[in-house]
Amino acid sequence: SIFSSHRSAPRERIAEDLSQALDERAENPDLIIGYDLVDEEDKEHTNLFFINEILAARHKAELRNITLPLYLHSGESNWTENANVLDAILLDARRIGHGIALLKHPLLMQMVKDRGIAIEVCPISNQVLGFVADLRNHPAVLYINSGLPVVICPDDPGIWKCTFSYDFYAAFMAWGLDLKCLKQLAMNSLIYSAMDPEEKERALEYWRKKWAEFINWLNEYNH
Repeated sequence: SIFSSHRSAPRERIAEDLSQALDERAENPDLIIGYDLVDEEDKEHTNLFFINEILAARHKAELRNITLPLYLHSGESNWTENANVLDAILLDARRIGHGIALLKHPLLMQMVKDRGIAIEVCPISNQVLGFVADLRNHPAVLYINSGLPVVICPDDPGIWKCTFSYDFYAAFMAWGLDLKCLKQLAMNSLIYSAMDPEEKERALEYWRKKWAEFINWLNEYNH
């Protein structure tokens, strides 16, 4: 799981959360894979607001010979002034949650592509919350066509009452995705996961086997 803190919290609370996240990751690195900041970005504190606390936690992690990867909700906004995506990139975030504001910054898009930072796209959540009125105009279409690492995510399935498959279906219907693109998006979920390299390879091997079985079934069904 990813240890999450609320952006609305004061710096002192974030420092405490980061310390707890480090302790839990040190005790069970396979259970706690990283740290995130959540909450409505346009109303609450930015990534930069907590920069001292984040950098201090990173230094403490190095002293303890552990890591605390960042998986930051950033750019869940339609504001050009939203700088959270930039700071997430500079902080070497493994993945960026939502990343809608990235659309307005071509240079940052290229940096995300070059560094292999995955964008966690949440179609249904983005539409329900009003960030994208028409899913056909979702910036993820540009990200995918530009070769950025994109993964489809359900955001808060317990709240929206929909699962991972619903977001894939919404993306498929709205973005004109073909079977090849759906295959890559599904593989991205494994490639940009927090699994270690050996786990990823085993998971991808199993997935490719199941995909081949699916394609064989599809060919037989069509005949």
